[in-house]
Amino acid sequence: MSKTLRFLHSMYYVLRALPFIGRRYECPICGWKFRRFLSAGIIRRRNARCPRCSSLERHRLVWLYLQRETDFLSGPKRFLHIAPEFCFTRVMRKMPHVDYVSVDRDSDLADYRMDIMDLRLESETFDCLLCMHVLEHVADDYRALCEMQRILKQGAWAIIAVPIDRARESTFEDPRATSGEARLKLFGQTDHVRIFGKDVAQRIERTGFEVTRVEYADRLSYLDRDKYGITGGEEFYYCKKNSS
Repeated sequence: MSKTLRFLHSMYYVLRALPFIGRRYECPICGWKFRRFLSAGIIRRRNARCPRCSSLERHRLVWLYLQRETDFLSGPKRFLHIAPEFCFTRVMRKMPHVDYVSVDRDSDLADYRMDIMDLRLESETFDCLLCMHVLEHVADDYRALCEMQRILKQGAWAIIAVPIDRARESTFEDPRATSGEARLKLFGQTDHVRIFGKDVAQRIERTGFEVTRVEYADRLSYLDRDKYGITGGEEFYYCKKNSS
């Protein structure tokens, strides 16, 4: 995306946010305060989307985790963002210690057009990686995870999040479902190719990552959850590439 388009994109969100300015809620990513957040989701959730940067509950939760629980702010980092969200992109590009690179197969927000299953990037060149709600769209999640593992340095880490059906013991996929109608029926969205179950950590570990399931909302105070519009039930995975 050109600088002009980025400016116009940003101005749209500024103008959208102005009517909602207040003191009740705060977005930890953009820093703006509001009387309420916007509703979001196929099944509408109140106070979910930041009017300024469009962050959702999961984005604000991961941002707090990055700041408070990782070495993200401790020094220079080469950071790969897969399928970049606007809320993160606009902030990370301004961080002087972050060498920020974003990739996506389709999005104009990304620096490079790449398929996650075939990252045209040098091996072991990134310190950290963020991939949120992408793997449910990818034909071969194992291949995509192997590519993430490959481009990370030894001892580097990734944060990976996917929607999970906790009622399922194992992930469900059906390669015969190739039409949008069939995928909607089986997976709940026309662009999803699987429903992840409780075996997500094991699927990631197959590629060699050391995986920690993180339910960070449960570790936040009630005041923080309320202030930042964060709900319970969100989880993600902190995945470290072993140094050996």
